[in-house]
Amino acid sequence: MNESRERIRRERERERNTYTSPRLALRRVLILSEGRQFREAAALLQRLGPSVLQGVASELPIDLLAESLPHSAHLLETLFNRYVSQYDFY
Repeated sequence: MNESRERIRRERERERNTYTSPRLALRRVLILSEGRQFREAAALLQRLGPSVLQGVASELPIDLLAESLPHSAHLLETLFNRYVSQYDFY
């Protein structure tokens, strides 16, 4: 039981630390989006750091995500919320 908890914890740590490159994060988001796994892609965006998020947001094809509305709404909402909260426009 403890071994499985430890393995799950290590997997989460590895996954959290994997996306330090905007290119890798963008690739993963696109793969998840192609598979219509928009909630998983949104969860990935939530975990990204500010610099990686900026790189992903500048390269993400918003038009393709807009075409798959309403399914991609959660992903778009997460992206915009993170982007607006990162850059306080007020």
